[in-house]
Amino acid sequence: MSRTIAVLGGTGPAGMGLSLRWARAGERIVIGSRSIERAQEAAATIREKAGASAKVAGEENTAACAASDLLVLTVPFEGQAGLLKQLKPAFRANSILIDATVPLASSVGGRASRVLGVWQGSAAQQAAELVPKGVR
Repeated sequence: MSRTIAVLGGTGPAGMGLSLRWARAGERIVIGSRSIERAQEAAATIREKAGASAKVAGEENTAACAASDLLVLTVPFEGQAGLLKQLKPAFRANSILIDATVPLASSVGGRASRVLGVWQGSAAQQAAELVPKGVR
């Protein structure tokens, strides 16, 4: 049974890798980006690699978020809070958000081998505070 998975901020390496694998597994994918053009280019790349039957579309992040109740966030830590605040009105009730964000120090000019402390305790806990109630 195929479902739609929205990959928010999905034009980077993590989003593209996950999207490709899910598309090959028969899932319907909506790749989100700040730029609809980048999202559509990424979707075309995934379709080319996954095969003609792959169901992949590209949308602006807000439209991608509104298109599904199964969401995967694949942005760098410095973009997490801003994007989640922007998307807040677009979340469907009872959505599931899988957040792949890792607060690496490289996002603020430090070493990639160091993790930043997050006031909430983790990037996932920060995300939970920023999404509407009912989003899991």
